Amino acid sequence: MPNSKVPSPARASAKAILRQMADMPFIIGSLVTSARTCGNKGCRCFQGDKHINTYLAVNVEGKRAMLCVPKEHIDFVQQCIKNHKRLQEALSLISRDCLDVFVINKKGTNLF
Repeated sequence: MPNSKVPSPARASAKAILRQMADMPFIIGSLVTSARTCGNKGCRCFQGDKHINTYLAVNVEGKRAMLCVPKEHIDFVQQCIKNHKRLQEALSLISRDCLDVFVINKKGTNLF
């Protein structure tokens, strides 16, 4: 039973992950691959061999933005997205633990 003095093992593990990742880069977004034709009538894409591009889809001030990602940066951007997922999972564990503490001790005054 979690309380405000002793964090659950899940919370302790999540806090350790957050400390490890504090200086790691992360991006909230996703990678999208697009195949398109360029419009140049002499280009190979008119024969069906379309141009393949990778984009980073992000929200900027509430609007979706698509940023082209050069091939040499795809691995880095993928790792940044994975880092964000790990951070979200750790925060979710901490949140669930805090919710448990709140539910168990909601009549007390010093929950955390």
